[in-house]
Amino acid sequence: YDGPGDQHSDFVKEKTNGGVQATIVTVPLVSAYEQALQSLKQGGCLVMIGITTKKISIAVNECIAKQIQIVGSLVGTRVDLQEALDMARKHNIECKVQTCQLEQINEVFDDMKNCRLIGRMVIDFTANSE
Repeated sequence: YDGPGDQHSDFVKEKTNGGVQATIVTVPLVSAYEQALQSLKQGGCLVMIGITTKKISIAVNECIAKQIQIVGSLVGTRVDLQEALDMARKHNIECKVQTCQLEQINEVFDDMKNCRLIGRMVIDFTANSE
């Protein structure tokens, strides 16, 4: 989904007939946690991996009514990683990945700081700079 953040949950609910069973938040953004919670269907689970010091607002009454589970995870094992990759492959989940050269790192940090990146950014240390 590449649209406006405030429409993310509606988009997910529309495409999944009411929401997803689980969301895994890997970024430390409050908005990502809020969107993930709003995207869950009845009995869904939010898995928190992205560490942030910011406070996240949770509508407790909605979580109880929808029987939402919230769990945190500090690390995963190689088996966990393989299972996640297998699930992505099985369900044709595409990861948005961009590459940049080391010389562009300050621009990348600026884009990260201002929430302009979509997906993951990989620094290509093998690229020749001229």
